[in-house]
Order: sequence, then structure tokens, then C-alpha cells
Amino acid sequence: MKIKEIAFEKRVLLVALIINALAAAVSFFMGETNWAFGFLYGYLITAGNFIVMAITARRLVQMEPEGAKIAAIGSYFGRYVFISVAIIMLRFWTAINVWAAMIGFFSLRIALLFEALLTRSQEEKR
Repeated sequence: MKIKEIAFEKRVLLVALIINALAAAVSFFMGETNWAFGFLYGYLITAGNFIVMAITARRLVQMEPEGAKIAAIGSYFGRYVFISVAIIMLRFWTAINVWAAMIGFFSLRIALLFEALLTRSQEEKR
């Protein structure tokens, strides 16, 4: 299977997973298990948010404008409450390093940036 055949959302999630898995493996073998758990925790939270956002975006396109507006606001609010609760849990869950979790949160954005750069370079070749 070629990378181009994989759907956009799955490619971004896969790249982010690879980034976090490598960071977690390095941290684990260096004896920093709380950092390893932090990378994985951050990835799981941001991946869940991204999946819900992708599903919601497809559903909103098929709705009437007024209903889509209300549903989009509800989805936005719900996703950020979910992320807020996940961050607040880090305050009390000492087995996970907060800084590693924050890096895990931003790894999906890094994967999106890689995807955009790859797509742009391929378009320039044409």
C-alpha cells in the first residue's frame, strides 16, 4: 500500500503516532517512563479530538445552515471541554509528565504541517 492511497486524516494520525511513539520509546529506554506516558497521553487526547472534528465536519456539510451553526458551536465547545478536562487531569496524575503531554498535544499540528509541506512540494513538481 502506498502512502498516497491512505486517506488524509489517517495519514496525519499515522505521522503523529510515529512521532509520539519514537519520542515515547526514547524516553522509556532512557528511564523516563513518565515522559513516555506523557507523549502517548497527549497523542491520544489530540487524536480523539481530531477524529471527532473530522466526523463532525463531514456531518455539518450535509446539514441546513442554521442547524449546522448550532451543531458546530456545540461540537467546538464539547471538544474544548474534553481537552480542558484532560489537561486538568494532568495536574493530579503525577505518573504523566505535563511537558511531554503538551508536546504530544502539538504533535498532530506538526504532522499537519508535514502533510501541507509534502502536498505543496508535490504540487510544485507538476
